[in-house]
Amino acid sequence: MPIIAHSAAAVFASPEVHRRNLEESERAVSSITCVLCLFLTDSMHQCRGNPASGQKPPVVLLASVLLDLTAATQVNSNLSTELFKHLFSRPIHSHSMEHLSTLCDSLRATGSHTNRSKLIADFLRNLGSFEHVASFSSISGVDGSQNDIYILFRLLLPKETKLVYNLKDKQLINLFSELFEADKDAMLKDLEQAEDAATTIGTFFAKSDAVSPASKSSLSLTEVDQFLQDLASATKDVDRLPLLKKIVKRCTVKDLVLLVRIIRQDLRINAGCKQILDGLHPQAYGAFQASRDLKAVISKVLAATGTTGNTQTAGAKKLSMKRSVSTGIRLMTPIKPMLAEACRSAAQALAKAEPGGELFAEIKYDGERVQIHKDGDKFAFFSRSLKAVPTNKVSHVEPYIPQAFARAKQLVIDCEILLLDTKTNKPLPFGSLGVHKRAAFKDATVCIFVFDCLYLNGESLIHKPISSRRSVLEQYFCEVPHRVLLSERHVIQTHFLPSKCLGTILLRGTPPSPADIPSLNILMARVFSENLEGLVLKPSHSTYEPGKRHWLKIKRDYLAEGSMADSVDLIVLGAYYGTGNKAGLMSVFLMGAYDPASKQFTTVTKCGNGFTDEMLQTLQKKLKMKRITQSDVPSWLNVSKSLIPDFVVEDPKSAPVWEITGAEFSRASTHTAGLSSGETQGISIRFPRFTKARPDKTWQQATNVSELQRLVAESGKRSDWLDILNDAADVSVIKKNTGKRVAMSGSGSNLDPKPRKLPREEGTDTTKYSKIKPCHLRPLFNGLVFQVADNTDFDQTELNATLRQLVAGGAELKGAVGSSFASLLSNEEATHLLVPPRGNHTPSSLIQVTPDEVKKSLSAGRLLF
Repeated sequence: MPIIAHSAAAVFASPEVHRRNLEESERAVSSITCVLCLFLTDSMHQCRGNPASGQKPPVVLLASVLLDLTAATQVNSNLSTELFKHLFSRPIHSHSMEHLSTLCDSLRATGSHTNRSKLIADFLRNLGSFEHVASFSSISGVDGSQNDIYILFRLLLPKETKLVYNLKDKQLINLFSELFEADKDAMLKDLEQAEDAATTIGTFFAKSDAVSPASKSSLSLTEVDQFLQDLASATKDVDRLPLLKKIVKRCTVKDLVLLVRIIRQDLRINAGCKQILDGLHPQAYGAFQASRDLKAVISKVLAATGTTGNTQTAGAKKLSMKRSVSTGIRLMTPIKPMLAEACRSAAQALAKAEPGGELFAEIKYDGERVQIHKDGDKFAFFSRSLKAVPTNKVSHVEPYIPQAFARAKQLVIDCEILLLDTKTNKPLPFGSLGVHKRAAFKDATVCIFVFDCLYLNGESLIHKPISSRRSVLEQYFCEVPHRVLLSERHVIQTHFLPSKCLGTILLRGTPPSPADIPSLNILMARVFSENLEGLVLKPSHSTYEPGKRHWLKIKRDYLAEGSMADSVDLIVLGAYYGTGNKAGLMSVFLMGAYDPASKQFTTVTKCGNGFTDEMLQTLQKKLKMKRITQSDVPSWLNVSKSLIPDFVVEDPKSAPVWEITGAEFSRASTHTAGLSSGETQGISIRFPRFTKARPDKTWQQATNVSELQRLVAESGKRSDWLDILNDAADVSVIKKNTGKRVAMSGSGSNLDPKPRKLPREEGTDTTKYSKIKPCHLRPLFNGLVFQVADNTDFDQTELNATLRQLVAGGAELKGAVGSSFASLLSNEEATHLLVPPRGNHTPSSLIQVTPDEVKKSLSAGRLLF
């Protein structure tokens, strides 16, 4: 036991011997356990067992610390919760950067989410702020520590602060190279291989002659917080440099590394907001999700832990705590929107409702999600990502909100904002709200479709069921035509089968009655026949849960057999030069997803379809790319050698997110998303196509690798809507309503029994494909561009029929296809060549497809070529 021998000798030796012996121990144990030894020596200097100090004698500390230290070295030197208690067992009157840095090191070394929360809880206990944070016990002398705890959590959660520094990696390198009088190019080269910019800056700080690191940390968290506020106020480098120079003089290397990571809003501690706030209180994260007000949450926690009595039962205490910690909504502070998951069957949808309850089916509008806050004459508009919505998108509709809610002095509503065609009363596509796009639609106005009310006149409504929230919405709402409208809603009555008994066991959660399913199917068919985006299904008893995916969404994209279970939101990682008339342009883009396991961005597909010439020209200037070679691929990108792009984005965490659809998910050895020890082929997409940009999403909200794997698994499942929605004769008219209840049952008493038939195009020949059901699903041929082979002897009737089938299935056409299809011609490069079953035609490198293969694919519901 050499470690114990050294440490025991240290108790009785001189300070110099203490240090010498501990240096030998430092070489024998991990860096974490050495911190304990250093702490022990330091505590002996401060107090040699003086009872008046309130500290334990060092010999007593030594015995308990060393027992735990020995065990820790046998578990890969991971810092256990008990060790952490010893490490911070001294009362700390000034929360320091040194202790925050040690906490971050410990969080980084801990693999379990639960253990990370425990580390934070133990850290808080030993700050002397309160005894048992997560156990609902009383506070032990707050003594002004509330603000200190608030600062601590602001620093642990830098992404949740409202401070904006506008400093990227290269800008930081520019500033610190000047401070250190270091070679900027050398620092940039080191950055390419380093873990992050903070690591590079720390490396050059350690060997700087111009500015020497402090030998001991002396920064308090209050001082760091004030520095960050000053830095956020500085907008030019000439103002930032003096601030940085002043604080760097007081930083150790570890201090500065952590400080840079706070500025870059990535502490690299592998802990999200939930794990960190769970360490404060089990209900803190939920309260923060609702209010987005960290200071209010901490205040509530401190108040709740001080007022909860110990005479309550555990269950009653937990419920009491949940209520007391809840902060509700704060006006002008956005809350995370409630979301929906993909739904592929009526049974899945109806199972969400309570037995004998109701299911709200609301039209899903293809617009931009907006959360609107109104406080008197003040308005605030927040996007799905909780950022302020650009003024040009909402200024046209803001004056109409007071008209729509004349009796509401204070209001928070959840909406979809889009352009509405005033002639047809139909919404226009996503992305048309931009200034230039809006100018192209002269007969359209910016319109808001309101579907939820979260706050009204001083009262938070998020804990009330949606049935109550909708009633409040309808009671206080007054429609403003073409400007502010209520979302269309239908109420589906569910009739669950009676509960079954098996012996003494009562089986609950039995399937819905078969009579409920046709009601939902008919509504689905009507929605898709009108080219609406889909439905959102909400159980009438459900409350508003910020950030949770407890609603269901049904879109055309989800329902095709064997196809993608959902469109995916991928990150633009790189680009390739085009060919032909697109030579010299970035026209094919490398799309990817973030892998939380490897902490790298992985590749999913190359996408070159779906862009107009105008879009491509805009992207050349808008995308922030840099040219690379085979030898300088950045470390953040996991890409196979055969797919190394001509360009990569400068910062993947600032790169745009695009919605990509395709024929189906596939596996490809060239792509890296989802690769593992048991999987040699990555996840990819067959015939990918750009659908729309998602400016409302960041890299963190894009589809990650884990979600991709789930979607791939879901894609193999058949939707039970497939047959009924493919049959146009099953489409029935359902009158639109916004507030009136519509009973939906198998009898169809409130439905128009006459099927609505779409007018047939004059001159259409249906004899050749009358047996093929028209597809009201997600188009089977979406993303494909067909060119008709030249010098062929096509039967013209058969050709026209096949072209109509292709267009109905979502394909685009190219080349000489006749005047009937002239308006459907695509600007994209052809992907397939339509050839007759026999006859001669010019050889081509395109995939060749015959009319018969098109028909067979439609009949099978999947591509057969």
